[in-house]
Amino acid sequence: MRKMTELKNTAACLDADIIIKTIKIEKSLFRDILDLFDIIYLHESVYEEINWPPKAITFLDSLIEENKIEVWSDEKLLESFEEKCPGRKLLFSAFNNSLKYFGYEKNFEINLENASHEDLIYKLEKIEKGIGNNLGEIKTICFSKGYFSSKAVQSSPLKV
Repeated sequence: MRKMTELKNTAACLDADIIIKTIKIEKSLFRDILDLFDIIYLHESVYEEINWPPKAITFLDSLIEENKIEVWSDEKLLESFEEKCPGRKLLFSAFNNSLKYFGYEKNFEINLENASHEDLIYKLEKIEKGIGNNLGEIKTICFSKGYFSSKAVQSSPLKV
């Protein structure tokens, strides 16, 4: 396990639970967590999931405006990958595994072999409408797996 002092120069991807629960307890606790990392990512589905308490929304919006947190969509994530990038393949592998874990794979599994960028975005939008409760967790898992394995991040001075 790494020591807290070793976490600087790292990136993190947050889920709604940690945001809601730590802000609800004490805003400074959440800010302490943010201060451990150089870059904090949040998937847009997770951002949309946070609709209470009101002070969490206001605080989160201020952190986004201050560029302490970056919000990414599926489209932005897909556009950041080259067509045959290993991160892109890992993203959808993680997505299919997450769907299977939460019991959704029969209706939504994604086949990468012949899918165009537009097909993938359409499929992801369809999945968002059909899933519900575990969407934030699935998107956080997939974002982390795909983005943090991409060449752009691997060549960065940040540790992930």
